[in-house]
Amino acid sequence: MNTPQYRFGENEVDPATRQLTHAGHRLHAEPKVFDVLVLLLRHRQRVVTKQELLDGVWGRMVVTDGVIARTVMKARKLIGDDAAEPTMIKTVHRVGYRFVAAVDEVIAAAPSALADGATPGAAPGRIAVLPFVNDTGDPQQAWIELGLMATAVDELVHAIGAEGVVPVAELLAALGDSDTDPDSDTAAPLDAVVATLGNALGPVDIVQARLSHATRAGDFALRFTTLGPASAGRSGVLDGSDPVRLSRQWARRLANALPQVPSADTRFAAAAHARARKALHEERWGSAARLLRVALDLLPHDPELQLDHACCLAGQRDPRAEGVLHSAWLDARAAGHAGREQRALQLLAACHHSRGNFAEAERLLGDGLRIAEAAGDADAELQWLLCGAQTLTCLDKPAVASWMLDRAEQLSLRLDDPVAMARLLDVRGRLALYRADVAHALASFEAAAPLNERHGLNAAAAHGLAHVGHCLLDLGRMADAAAHYQRALDHAERSGNPVAIGLCGACSVRHAPPQDADALLARMRSAGAPPATVALAEAFALGRRGLLRQAVAALDRAGHGMAHSQSFGYHAAVLRTRLLVRLGRLDEAFDRCEELRARAAGRLQRAMLGSSLHLRALVAHAEGSQRSALALLHDSLGAQGPSIARADARLDAVWLHLKAGDRAAAHALLGEAGPFMQAALASGYVPALRVQAAWQSLVDTGRAVLHDSESHGLPSLHDLACDRGARRERGPLPSPAMQGLRDTASA
Repeated sequence: MNTPQYRFGENEVDPATRQLTHAGHRLHAEPKVFDVLVLLLRHRQRVVTKQELLDGVWGRMVVTDGVIARTVMKARKLIGDDAAEPTMIKTVHRVGYRFVAAVDEVIAAAPSALADGATPGAAPGRIAVLPFVNDTGDPQQAWIELGLMATAVDELVHAIGAEGVVPVAELLAALGDSDTDPDSDTAAPLDAVVATLGNALGPVDIVQARLSHATRAGDFALRFTTLGPASAGRSGVLDGSDPVRLSRQWARRLANALPQVPSADTRFAAAAHARARKALHEERWGSAARLLRVALDLLPHDPELQLDHACCLAGQRDPRAEGVLHSAWLDARAAGHAGREQRALQLLAACHHSRGNFAEAERLLGDGLRIAEAAGDADAELQWLLCGAQTLTCLDKPAVASWMLDRAEQLSLRLDDPVAMARLLDVRGRLALYRADVAHALASFEAAAPLNERHGLNAAAAHGLAHVGHCLLDLGRMADAAAHYQRALDHAERSGNPVAIGLCGACSVRHAPPQDADALLARMRSAGAPPATVALAEAFALGRRGLLRQAVAALDRAGHGMAHSQSFGYHAAVLRTRLLVRLGRLDEAFDRCEELRARAAGRLQRAMLGSSLHLRALVAHAEGSQRSALALLHDSLGAQGPSIARADARLDAVWLHLKAGDRAAAHALLGEAGPFMQAALASGYVPALRVQAAWQSLVDTGRAVLHDSESHGLPSLHDLACDRGARRERGPLPSPAMQGLRDTASA
């Protein structure tokens, strides 16, 4: 049967052999990318809809529009089409794509089954790797003859399947039955070996390699020659210091040059890999890890599988991720695979970012961005800009981060990438929070959430909805925030992302009605939330029930698992200090305040400094020093931006001013918090209700009625009911540390 080949520009596509060449050089194309390109070429007279691409390339697999867009971008990159001003593959917005360049369709005759002397019904040719020839002159290197031969055969088996390679034992048996010397320097004996092995084994391609010393001291040169119908004329030289690595590189190069018929194992691994890629795209790390293990069992040396496995480890916050990613980056660099090298570098930068090593992440991001710009890779440049903006925000460089986001927005609009746009909006929201612009942050997060939901990115949607909840809390809309945390937990459960489940579950437990806490904790455990986040959520629930000692014990269980997240560690430290204040363990609470202040750094620096001052004010008030507490509360208000923590500090300050009879100061503070108070009162926020009642009593009766008893305390401690026996745990009052603090604040 005759098969068409397509030629356009310097490109040639042969669907029969699944080969794509550019200017005479064969290109490596991912299976889906090649299938999309062929489908567009076959129907170039019309627009191919996205649904047709889904049906024709992905079949029954469930993929998003973003996957199609990225596959088309990879196809453009392979054939040299400009994504900004395409001249070959045009995007028809909201419909699909069309191939518009001039194409020559060449009908090539199918190869004859009797070519090169083959007999009818003969099996396809196999590769026979001869024993390596030791040209080093060193008898101690005699092991290379069979040792490197076995290494190369093993690499070829993994690359093209066992059915395409002659086993070592079978080859040696066939050579032993003949008088042919494969180590001769002349070409005639190799021809004789081809004929001899062809008679014994059927159609084969002979490969012979010679190892000698290279010009540079300590290096070796591996020269190889091939003979046979599939690989005749191929030869070359590889240099390096490790003979074993040279033999593997040579085997991989040979495998890439041969026409390959995928084995059943290879096809099964490819199917598992495709499903794992979809799970990685949606940040379903557990599902991706299971699928990648299946694929790696079948293709353990596949570099794309290894890199995806490293990506999965990074997503699961596995400590092995950094080392695996570094190795994958070096391997991709040595192989000259630019796309894989950039992806490994980007994942390595993200890994450093997640560990709080922002300076190293910035260095790697700068290197990657320069590489992408030099290569003209708009898609890679877009991803580098988004990662860089997020890291620079944490490094207190908002101006450069804002410039990067503006550039990223131009690229995402030009590339028509809605997934990148959703991530861009998320980073813009984080930058707005850093600038204390809660309203703009809320608008950005609310715009990103539906994009993530529409494209099935459940983990990203969960994180985005949780950020919406944070912003609503900062604005005093408590009931709306609790509802968004519940929606976020639903998406996190669908994603299977344990980090997202832990974050959204802990927020839901903290802000949902107390009677819902047990059900939410059960959901977190069954969905696979990290034990540390479950323990933190338990501490919030126990504290609200007045079981303060049990809450401290839960925080002790959570402590070791909080090292990977500055945010979780911050909230755990704040809760622990508040619990210690309610328990009367004031010296220990004061020490915790100092630890929190000393750890203040990164994107949470202002929040941690402000909270440490607020917590010290709680300790001072518990010691009976109202003046010190008020001074610390005012310092706290100046140290942090608009947030629920700052609002709580303001309410505590208003309470103390009312208690001191300073109506003017209380009125001034309440006036500055007008919008927050209106929203908080409408949501039934207890501290706001208590302050409002005290103020109203002052207006009505001329004196404030304050319930500042042991069971209530300052308004910000409303969610921690006093534990019985707390009075018995108090140490001698005041402590020396607190006496010094009081004297300093009074001065």
